[in-house]
Amino acid sequence: MDVSYPFGFGLSYTDFEYANMDLTLENDTINISLSVQNIGKQLGKEVVQIYISKPGTVIDRPYKELKGFTKTKNLAPNQTEDILIRIPVSELRYWVESNAYWALENGTYKFQAGSSSRDIRLTDEIEL
Repeated sequence: MDVSYPFGFGLSYTDFEYANMDLTLENDTINISLSVQNIGKQLGKEVVQIYISKPGTVIDRPYKELKGFTKTKNLAPNQTEDILIRIPVSELRYWVESNAYWALENGTYKFQAGSSSRDIRLTDEIEL
């Protein structure tokens, strides 16, 4: 069912552009880096949200899950900020009820960066 205001919906007096998304695995943490540029005419902040999904999963899990977010500093028009969001691999695990333990489903995970759950700006994938 469509909702009137998706999770993360908000109003701003300016517009932002996302670019250069990069995923790296370091120890047991996934680092998501990207840049956010204020392309509008007003000073403003942006909340960048990271959603994760598991294409082709055999596990009963949500289609898209919010796993991380951060807010930029106040950005002047044309100003860019590079941001980094860290997500522990353990955040991708699911509970195996029959054996009572947490497990990680191997394979490709899709990471999406956006300003709301319905306004996805960048997508990248990582193999775990």
